[in-house]
Amino acid sequence: MMKDPVKLREKKLQSRLESLMRIARTDSGRRTSVLRALARLCRRNGRVGQARRVLDHLLHQDPLDLQALLEMIRLQLDCGETRKALALCHSLQRGLPGMEILHSLEVRTLEMMGNRPRLIQGLQAYLGRFPERPRVRFRLATCLEACSRPAEALEQYESLLEGGYQLSRVHHRMAGIQYRTGNLKPALAHLLEAERLEPGRARVREGIARIHYAEGDYLAARDAALKLLEVTPGSEDAHRLMARSAFGAGDYERAADSYEFILERNPDATAERRELAEALYFSGDHRDAATEFRKVLKMEPKNGVAHFRLAEILHEAHFGDQAEWHYKAARELMPDALSPLQRLGDLALKSHKHREALTHFLRWMMLDPANPGVHLGLGKAYRMLREVSSARRHLQRAEELGIPDTDVFHERALLERSCGRSTLALAYLESALSITSNSRLRALLTHEVREIHRDRTRRRAEAEAEASRSRQVWKKLA
Repeated sequence: MMKDPVKLREKKLQSRLESLMRIARTDSGRRTSVLRALARLCRRNGRVGQARRVLDHLLHQDPLDLQALLEMIRLQLDCGETRKALALCHSLQRGLPGMEILHSLEVRTLEMMGNRPRLIQGLQAYLGRFPERPRVRFRLATCLEACSRPAEALEQYESLLEGGYQLSRVHHRMAGIQYRTGNLKPALAHLLEAERLEPGRARVREGIARIHYAEGDYLAARDAALKLLEVTPGSEDAHRLMARSAFGAGDYERAADSYEFILERNPDATAERRELAEALYFSGDHRDAATEFRKVLKMEPKNGVAHFRLAEILHEAHFGDQAEWHYKAARELMPDALSPLQRLGDLALKSHKHREALTHFLRWMMLDPANPGVHLGLGKAYRMLREVSSARRHLQRAEELGIPDTDVFHERALLERSCGRSTLALAYLESALSITSNSRLRALLTHEVREIHRDRTRRRAEAEAEASRSRQVWKKLA
């Protein structure tokens, strides 16, 4: 049967204490040193009352027993008596100003008290006496950071770099200060140096990725996030950073993989669900994107962007009625957005709802009167409604605002043809053909040219036939 390790440890401690007390009683020459050891052993094992009694006895025998006084300070700190410990430290420092252990105990006391300004003063006094103490200087630098004194903290870190102390860690701390003060390039330089000195630290790699992302260098951010995932493959934060960096870099498939990793563990993460849907949409996986956008709309029914994206997918898949419903929802939820109005106008034109199309385009024009696309849409709608002067005015305005010439020329050709001005229509079509290389558009324009020539030939034949009939009638009359 195994014995209880706690009881065994307690038994050994008791045996050791009894041995020390026996020596103290029998060996007067060693009594003081043995009592000090006894006090220290009691303190370290939580027997503070016994430790205090031994120290009081020692100090009663010799009030200037330095080792007993130092042990008393440690005991007071263990008991949370920070004010007493600090007072005793200062009392001893006045008589022994060059004793390093007193500075160390003072710093420990001030840390326990949580008084950072006084702690900074204590650390500075420590370094004033003992400047070659890098751990103390590092602690001073971190305190200065915490007290929002970045310039002084950087100065201390620079001193540590000159002394070669924990270079990677110091570079990392300096990067944090530079990042928080908006100096991204120096921060990145420090992080890259920290990575070079000690490769594989997750926080350093995360910092590199975040700075690249903040600078808009999404490719570099994605590559840095990949390195971060090598050391933290199961971290949601690392995958989130990977996903957003990859999305910004246009690597939508990799972004989707990381978003899926997060959602497997946290299916109710609305932001990640929305961003996954966007990644799938831009990667061309519209079927899965539609599924995700529907899930987003269950979580956020008033998400106008989700309605619009889903409408785009449905429109492309020729579900016109469903697409129109979501476009209208997007328009209601995003009244200042132009794209839903444009799509609704285009859908109405295709459905021959010309008045409705005109309404959508006019609303669009109220929001963005200098957009050439809205004037092109109005030109089309007015042409369909046979309001020629309005159509011509808006098409002219679209051309002035810089709409691609082929679009305007084609629409002007259709307008002039509908007005019976085939010569002018042909001129516009030929102008469009001369500047476009799009094969599908060229085929359409060529078809329009053939239709105009066919109409001209037909009308000419009809005119000749009518003239021939008229001549025959006149002959009979004559």
